[in-house]
Amino acid sequence: MLILLLGIKCDLSDVRKVFPKEIQKFVKAKNLIDCYETSAKSGMIVKDSVKFLVQYIFNHNKEIAQLHSIY
Repeated sequence: MLILLLGIKCDLSDVRKVFPKEIQKFVKAKNLIDCYETSAKSGMIVKDSVKFLVQYIFNHNKEIAQLHSIY
């Protein structure tokens, strides 16, 4: 199963409870694809995280990659 961790509320960094070092440790421990800190309010990084996930799927799934090359 592919899991990309999305942290929300990155526009509220002044009230942060979990820090990047802890997040990276969690990502590695749980064998996640990666993580992005996003903000739905500002739209910050949302598009980038979706693009990353789609590209990751294309790069790591031969069947999908073959379909992609047809189009």
